[in-house]
Amino acid sequence: AGATAVLSASPVLDSSATLTVTSSLSGTLTPSGTFPLTITALSAGLTRTATVTLVLVDPAPPVVTAPVYRLVYPAKLGPTIPVQIVWSAVDPDGISAYGVQRQVAGAPSLDLVLPSATSTSINDSVSFGTTFGYAARATDGAGNVSEWTPGSSSAVVLTEQASSSIVYSGTWTTLKTTKASGGSLRYATRSGASATYGFTGSGAAWVAYRGPNRGSAKIYVDGVYKRTVSLYAPTYTAKQIVYAFNWGTNGPHKIKIVVLGTVGHPLIDVDAFIRLTIK
Repeated sequence: AGATAVLSASPVLDSSATLTVTSSLSGTLTPSGTFPLTITALSAGLTRTATVTLVLVDPAPPVVTAPVYRLVYPAKLGPTIPVQIVWSAVDPDGISAYGVQRQVAGAPSLDLVLPSATSTSINDSVSFGTTFGYAARATDGAGNVSEWTPGSSSAVVLTEQASSSIVYSGTWTTLKTTKASGGSLRYATRSGASATYGFTGSGAAWVAYRGPNRGSAKIYVDGVYKRTVSLYAPTYTAKQIVYAFNWGTNGPHKIKIVVLGTVGHPLIDVDAFIRLTIK
């Protein structure tokens, strides 16, 4: 696969000719291995064949794509939050194993235990305000091992509901409770009330309360409707990450929550927002 062959002269007028076989390390990848080739010559009604063996040895390690990070949901807000790390690699002999390392705030790198040898993602817990980064490497089917390929240095930042970066429209009420992040949250019950979080980053998440009196809200990302989120649950649970969206690169963005005023379960609250930022 991916290989091409060319004779140095065709038709062959001399007593010899050179057959050049070119393999591919991009696009359609040529695997290493032992392959029989049949060369056929025709002249004056005669046909002659010769069989040779072509041995391709993969000299190159896998090409690894730098890890990228994503905020995930559903999850619970705590001193740390889960971040998904995603990576990949290509090689003509396939990938037999990956390795991933974490580095936090300049500390020595720590090897992570992957779900399986060929896993291409993992969730890891990171602390707020601490710079972190991940690097990946890969081993191909021929045993070639790549160098470590680092992802961007990033950080997650917690924005409490009282921040000036959140613009509220309609009637919202502040409720003080030790169960909320920062000791308080803000809630609304009337249809059309909205909360808009403006920030610069590569990902963002909404933290809210779930319970039997909670309702639904529409989510808009940069002015585009994404989905309707229900906060209803048979039991009360605090500090829930109920929605997340990721872009992959830094930029100015807005997430808007619009209360639907669900009959019987109208309450929607904003406890906090989380943003992921590439340093």
